Amino acid sequence: MVLLVEVITSIDLHLTYPVFVLSVFLLYLSLKVVPSSLSRTYCLNVSVTCFLATLFKILFEVTNLVELVSVAPRVYVTVILLTAFFRGFTVCSYLYFSIVTILLAYMGYAKPLFFQRLMKTKNMVMIFGFGYLWTTVSMISIFPRWFLLQVLPISEDYDFSALMIGQVVLSIAFYISMLVFYVLAIMRIVKRADQETSSSKTHRNVLKSVLIYCTPPNILIALVLSGYVCDTVEEVIGVFRPSHWSSEEERANFIMNEDFCIPVRSWSQGLSNVRLLINVFTALFAFHDYRVVVMKGLCRALVPVLKAFKISNGTNEDCSNENSLFRKSPKNTISSQAGS
Repeated sequence: MVLLVEVITSIDLHLTYPVFVLSVFLLYLSLKVVPSSLSRTYCLNVSVTCFLATLFKILFEVTNLVELVSVAPRVYVTVILLTAFFRGFTVCSYLYFSIVTILLAYMGYAKPLFFQRLMKTKNMVMIFGFGYLWTTVSMISIFPRWFLLQVLPISEDYDFSALMIGQVVLSIAFYISMLVFYVLAIMRIVKRADQETSSSKTHRNVLKSVLIYCTPPNILIALVLSGYVCDTVEEVIGVFRPSHWSSEEERANFIMNEDFCIPVRSWSQGLSNVRLLINVFTALFAFHDYRVVVMKGLCRALVPVLKAFKISNGTNEDCSNENSLFRKSPKNTISSQAGS
């Protein structure tokens, strides 16, 4: 088990850099290339949180390399706190942003007129702006010993149970609500499959893309939530309060050798960048606008190679057609084609 955790931790570390690059790419597409839409709004917010999480993870690794702890310990502690904050931030923000996006996509399919009112810029700013506020409060509530004890004159013996229980219950409620909207969306799609206009088909495709995108990360989100529950249980029984133990040695021994949350915590934290990689990678292919841009880029990059090996006689101009990225060579049967 220890070896497996070490392997997962190593994978998490090495994935930091590809996730950082992909999040920057997703951020660029959202700001400069992809037209305004629900998927663009969602991907923009997801890419921002992934970018910040991996940026501070990289800064943390750099501070370890230069041994900043011995030169500027306060700066080192600040980097650690910000790294932990933004890595956890991606979980809480994903819960909020995904349920909002699924709800909006469902409204676009079931209640198109109401959806149009919700999609106004002012409403979007308020909805997603509240998400950042809620996520910040969530992070402080779930990990009060990480953050509140660092900035407020609070005793280590303070009982944060009520705060953590409330936040965990709310997070689980968000997760269950998201699953409920999953079911409602699927039922709506099946029910109206044969009674759709061209407009409703467009909204249905958006909804299906959202469902496809949100499904893989949700599996790992469930693991993270189980870690939150375990931490809350330990707070309730007093594991983190010094007065709970007869000596500091007894407390340290429990944390190092007997802490029953270590396996769950190790897995949920060790798979953080795996989850982020799934987040940004699936976003590039689940949503139509992003998929078209990526496929066109791949087309332009591969056309010279394919022509060199006489696999295709296509040109870069052919890449403008999203339904036929490569022109089929009359002398070859090998071709590539990407649909929407």
